[in-house]
Amino acid sequence: MSDAQISDKQGRGLTVGWRDPADPGAADRTMAELIEPAGDDPPPPEAETPRTYRTRAVWELYGPPGAGIDRLLMLAVEVGLQAEAITAGTRYRVWGSMDALQSLAGFVSEWAVPGTGLQPEAAPPGLRLAFKLAPARPPVRSAIVHGTTEPERAVARAIDAGLQARVVGLSRFVITGPSRLHLAWLQMLFQVPQARALEIMQTTLEALQAEDTAAPMPEIVVNLPTRQTTSEIERDMRGDITRVTQTERSVDDGNP
Repeated sequence: MSDAQISDKQGRGLTVGWRDPADPGAADRTMAELIEPAGDDPPPPEAETPRTYRTRAVWELYGPPGAGIDRLLMLAVEVGLQAEAITAGTRYRVWGSMDALQSLAGFVSEWAVPGTGLQPEAAPPGLRLAFKLAPARPPVRSAIVHGTTEPERAVARAIDAGLQARVVGLSRFVITGPSRLHLAWLQMLFQVPQARALEIMQTTLEALQAEDTAAPMPEIVVNLPTRQTTSEIERDMRGDITRVTQTERSVDDGNP
């Protein structure tokens, strides 16, 4: 099975067993075969890596830096996958539905760019910890990428900068994330210093910092007492209403 193809077992979301990373052409084996090896086959060597495929899986898209990997990364976003940079410009983590991954695998296989591939993400050796802080407020800045002149570069560099990219139309993408990352994105995209990137954004560094650090609007809670309205109706001899007096007052129902 090549890196750019997803087998039937993987497509059904089954758990697939071990595969020798030194032999990309080796067939996957099921968990049952691992637990009870057929015949006198020896157990899998320790060098092999366990891999699990599910209906929503995480894969790695990799390739040499350039238009090829940028274009494939943009296509990953177009088919509905989420993406983030592992190594900016060369290796990306993509995840989402198996149908979307299958579509991306088709592009990788069809284009056959040398050195480019798509494979399941393997756990790194040992144990790694990564910490992230959730923003105090959702990002207030977004950008629209739209056009036919190298949109793949714009999308790829946005992901390299740590921004999120989402398709919203034909060759049209919305880029969202902290304002400071938008600044870093433009510096990478246009290969310009910070001052020039600020000119392109038509803002200042202080304004961008304020966008990321501004406190969210305070939540205002107003507790109103329960109100009771009493109506007194007066009628004449024929029963017609001649006067209505309404009295409204607060009722202590125990609420603060």
